[in-house]
Amino acid sequence: MTTVPVHVVAAVDQQRAALRDLVQLAREHQLRGCDLPPACAGTEVANLLDELTARGAGTLVFTAIAELARLGYGEAQDEPP
Repeated sequence: MTTVPVHVVAAVDQQRAALRDLVQLAREHQLRGCDLPPACAGTEVANLLDELTARGAGTLVFTAIAELARLGYGEAQDEPP
């Protein structure tokens, strides 16, 4: 098994922390009564995403996709009947 370099582990941890913060902001927005909770993360999240560079946004999306895969998102049991 290959050992992941410490700097890579640290970078992934930072990206996961940023992702958790954005998800928490979205959750708070939706709990405040958003009209479109399945499709809206809120203005605060949108503004923070606008501030990211293309590389930063790409890295965040890459991390989000990896995390969703790890959590089993999109597996057969998650699909509606």
